[in-house]
Amino acid sequence: MVTIDDRPDPNWHRGTGFAGRFHLENFPQSGAQVVGVTAARPENRDHFAVKHGLRSFASVAEMLPEIDLLDICTPPSSHSQYILEAAAAGKHVIVEKPLTGFYGSPEQYDKRQMLHVVVEEARRLRDAVRTAGIILGYAENFVYAPSIQKEREIVEKTRAQILRLVGEESHSGSHSPVYGIWSVQGGGSLIAKGCHPLGAILYLRRKEGIARTGKPIRPVAVSARTHSITRLPAFEIKASCGLSIMTPKITRSCT
Repeated sequence: MVTIDDRPDPNWHRGTGFAGRFHLENFPQSGAQVVGVTAARPENRDHFAVKHGLRSFASVAEMLPEIDLLDICTPPSSHSQYILEAAAAGKHVIVEKPLTGFYGSPEQYDKRQMLHVVVEEARRLRDAVRTAGIILGYAENFVYAPSIQKEREIVEKTRAQILRLVGEESHSGSHSPVYGIWSVQGGGSLIAKGCHPLGAILYLRRKEGIARTGKPIRPVAVSARTHSITRLPAFEIKASCGLSIMTPKITRSCT
């Protein structure tokens, strides 16, 4: 019998839903070994563990002493807690999107208050990760799409200025049973669906700024429009998000 300590690159899942299954299917390509799993419901984690030949653990805290990396596949409202626990234990982290959000009532707080809370939470996570010296891997894969990487290559080689970036995401719904619950998801369509094209746009703007001036271009403001674009019974789009991002103007003289 192979023990956990005998396996290379021990890794562990927190979450047994769609994201957990999706991550598990792709780990063999990385060479990592997934050794354990946990979930809020004992029956879910036990079933997942038996099905995939893993150990079932009652909590994140119970598993941390035996792993090198924690893969967080839970709803966003729990991300901060597990990131901080892993950082305190000196364990690397992979976390699903979105990283964090605002989990209060959108009817009781204005947007500026929400933004302040989210920024402070992001800083707290950043500081904990830096202090622990761990790697925090944000599982947003849009930036690795061939089209995005081709654009990055062009920008870096030519120092070209990107004149306009427009993002859109359409989806017939989420695989998460808690999607649409603000106190769990941390936001609406912008954070749940718009985070995909938004991440790609911010990535390219960063690469453009570094290539042209040595400093990343950071957004001034982000706005979004949401629509229901079809009412066909067989394919009802429940979330569609279009993005507009304002960034500082960069001028370039030509002689």
